[in-house]
Amino acid sequence: MNKFVKNFDNLSLDFNNLFEILSQLELPSYIKNTSVTQEQILKSTFEIQDVHKHKYFENITNKIVNFYQLKNTKIDVHIFTSVLQGNSGSVHVDDYDVALYNLYGETMYIVDKEKYILEAGDLLYVKAGEIHQSISLKPRITFSLGVRS
Repeated sequence: MNKFVKNFDNLSLDFNNLFEILSQLELPSYIKNTSVTQEQILKSTFEIQDVHKHKYFENITNKIVNFYQLKNTKIDVHIFTSVLQGNSGSVHVDDYDVALYNLYGETMYIVDKEKYILEAGDLLYVKAGEIHQSISLKPRITFSLGVRS
């Protein structure tokens, strides 16, 4: 299995296009950084769930499912965005695999002490149980496909 794929695809998405897509759907969305104060809301990472309901994200989902041969597997499809450089997710472990496809900006992922810099078009596969964290090097839009077994 390819853990890191540089230039997996040439798909990209900027914030204008993302918000245009989101305005067509009513999707659950969350602020991930609960420690951020109301005055610092832009320092948060935002999670938008179930984006596969839109054709654009359905296309990305299908490409990743085919690439990793994930047919007949339960998946969750979300977007994570950060609008400011330096925003970071918490250090955590998932109990399922996650394919992370960077659509916009640059994001550093630290996975079990190894660093990966994802630019638009790059794909990273994080196995269940691997300790990982995201750090936005630039504003970013990251597509996340959770693979439930």
